[in-house]
Amino acid sequence: MPRSSGHKARALLLPLLLLGAGVAAAQETATGQPEPGSFEQTLADLPVEALHQVGREDNLHLIAAYYYGDARQWPKVYAANRPLIGRNPSVIHKGQILTVHLPAGWAPLEPYGHFLARVRAAGIPGLNAPTEAGGGKPPA
Repeated sequence: MPRSSGHKARALLLPLLLLGAGVAAAQETATGQPEPGSFEQTLADLPVEALHQVGREDNLHLIAAYYYGDARQWPKVYAANRPLIGRNPSVIHKGQILTVHLPAGWAPLEPYGHFLARVRAAGIPGLNAPTEAGGGKPPA
């Protein structure tokens, strides 16, 4: 049975990924950090753009608390998504894909679901997720 073109592309992709990994390893310093001025360092210095799919209990405060560590940063999330959200930042809908602009090197401390569970368990005022479907109003 002949192989599909997708199968050929995957067969070519693996060696390229392995080659790329070898190049990255070769350009690291003795401390394991990317070599200054290297391609890897350039990538590490680029800002991160995360895509967040809104869940039924999400609001902009929760999203900002997760990505920025500060619920008061919700206007950043709103500003990046105003054309999608519209004029009212209190209304976001389950399934919307929001863009979150993050600093270079950002990585999550925990999965978003774990964060939500921790927030719910802690009963943090202003961060408790609303229970109604379709998102909710950021607390004042």
